[in-house]
Amino acid sequence: MPKHDRQPADRRTTFEPSKLAPEIFALGWDSLHNANERTLGEHTHTKHYEICLIVRGRVDWWVGRDVFEVQPGDLFITRPGEPHGGIDSLLHLCELYWLLVALPTSPRAAAGDVLPGIEPREARRIARDFARLAPRQFPAGPAIHELFFNLIVEHRNPGPHSGTLVRAMLHQLLVEVLRANAHAGAADAQQAGAAPKVRAAQQWMLQRLGEDYAVEEAATAVGLSTTQFHALFRRETGFTPGDWRNRERIRQARQLLRHTDLSVTRVAMRCGFTSSQYFATCFKKITGLTPSQYRPRK
Repeated sequence: MPKHDRQPADRRTTFEPSKLAPEIFALGWDSLHNANERTLGEHTHTKHYEICLIVRGRVDWWVGRDVFEVQPGDLFITRPGEPHGGIDSLLHLCELYWLLVALPTSPRAAAGDVLPGIEPREARRIARDFARLAPRQFPAGPAIHELFFNLIVEHRNPGPHSGTLVRAMLHQLLVEVLRANAHAGAADAQQAGAAPKVRAAQQWMLQRLGEDYAVEEAATAVGLSTTQFHALFRRETGFTPGDWRNRERIRQARQLLRHTDLSVTRVAMRCGFTSSQYFATCFKKITGLTPSQYRPRK
């Protein structure tokens, strides 16, 4: 991910819809600094793809029955008609860009009207490839960061031919997203042989979240040396085994905080943390909130 010290002038910028390219139904940038500053409840975009880029921080989102931990540098795509939102309707402390755009939905769709400036056959190819995107969460290339930033800047300070420039950037963004997804899919295929051992280790750890054990024991359980295990786990998940275990423990703690009357200390102990102070530190690092702030007020 490129260094992105430049930011739009305000902490929140939205254009709904774009006046420079009406095919952009919504374009925005947001930088959240305070807990509970934004909510993200269940919603659906009936006609539009949503392309989100997380620049800093992290978010927990769901689509249907699937839950995703979206990390800095990740793109996240939702398709038209898919219910989605934030876990517990929260949008945690982060910086992100988003864009909503409609794509041709059938061979007979007026592709030139949906994506002006693209030859209709190519517009339908782009729509077909977006419909087949897998996975929906994947790393963004450097060009995508720059395109989002420049789209916001051009909307804030339009000049001669801004409409043409914004439309060109939109077209490039769509292609860059497809290429980044294809690259991520190829990388996943290359690593598929290692995935079963990591999944087995994750299952072993999930069954012992409340226990005090050395992470290296998980390596032994799946027949790997400690060095092999750490390298393979980090490559497959993006986290060290210890970090991943803490995230799962915090996931369990969130449920206990919201749905039980257990004290923070009891929640910490039940989820395998050796002290309530360490629990609070991990909880704040992962969610952006203290356990007390996260717990619903009565």
